[in-house]
Amino acid sequence: MAVVYVHGVGNRFESPSDATGNTRDTLLRTLLLPALFTRPDNVEIISPYWGADGATFAWDLESANLTGIERLGPDDAGWISAALGGDPADVETALLALAKISLPDAVDLLYSVADQGPGTSSALLDFAPTVVKYCQRQICLQPDGSQLDRFPWLAHVRNDRELVRQLYAESLPADGPLLEQLGDGDDVQHALARVLGRIRRELLAAPAGAAVSGARRLFGRTVATLFGDVATYLEARGTAEHPGPIVVDVITGLERAVRATAPGEPLVVLAHSMGGNIVYDVLTHFRPDLRVDVLVTIGTQVALFEELKLFRHKRVDVTRAAGLRMPLPPGVRQWLNVVDVADPLAYRASVVFDGVTDYLYPSGAAWAHTAYLRQPNFHARLAARLAVR
Repeated sequence: MAVVYVHGVGNRFESPSDATGNTRDTLLRTLLLPALFTRPDNVEIISPYWGADGATFAWDLESANLTGIERLGPDDAGWISAALGGDPADVETALLALAKISLPDAVDLLYSVADQGPGTSSALLDFAPTVVKYCQRQICLQPDGSQLDRFPWLAHVRNDRELVRQLYAESLPADGPLLEQLGDGDDVQHALARVLGRIRRELLAAPAGAAVSGARRLFGRTVATLFGDVATYLEARGTAEHPGPIVVDVITGLERAVRATAPGEPLVVLAHSMGGNIVYDVLTHFRPDLRVDVLVTIGTQVALFEELKLFRHKRVDVTRAAGLRMPLPPGVRQWLNVVDVADPLAYRASVVFDGVTDYLYPSGAAWAHTAYLRQPNFHARLAARLAVR
């Protein structure tokens, strides 16, 4: 049994020990794969790494580095400040303010920030299913209620430190702290405190009212690398007879997954950002013979590329003016496309392709494009859709 994850732009050092990969794979295994497989622990997560064949920059992307330039205005805010709309006066309650709007979003921010450090605590990853189930349960009990109806204890929390302590306590089942699954509860609380410390330090360093410029830090290199990787891919992808190195990287991963998939088991492919464009090119031109039971594209530009007719499988006659949409790739049985309302690099697909189901992920968060698969609630919500497929 296997699941394939194809990464997007900007990945240059991904490995099994990579903090981002570890967080993503752990959340996949504990929150998403149980909806698809009866034995999720036995599923191999295959992540073909094509970043080494992506763009190279003659000046190491120094053109995107804005440090050391004389300023005409105030300092930039960091991306965490941008996500929270943080004011230095609110550093003790910034996360609490977000939690009162959406506790699941506050949880996702904690995990996104945790993943930016040297490594995400294993105890914190083990805690993810517990806190997600708690949030889901409370929301189901009060589907039309406010955050304070669902989580009344928020009304009595005074600051972010109390928030993370109470969140841990409230999430645990009434019959005990599940020590066998979570280990020492202090480990979880210490990990949460470390993440909270990073948020607080970022907010202290950020001036009031500079949230918009924080998006520059979040997206500047991402967008530059996107352009570079797109140009490199289009220039060097090759032909069906002589595929380029990035195409070969992805095909090798897909073929490995096919060999690991027993009869009757689904082959699932998750593709983020530029990874979705590569997978679509592979499944329509380079290897249309490959069978994929479930394709999930996340924050991708596949529809935009098709509108521009950039794929090798080019049908210039299929347009909106002709009243037509592109068919599914021949080997794909089901295609889900996830778009975050706050992700400027994500595009809906159902208006361009037949048979695609678009899902809107309404995080509204500044970290949207880079953190889908590091957010516990993203996995849980996607699992709920795939479980009823």
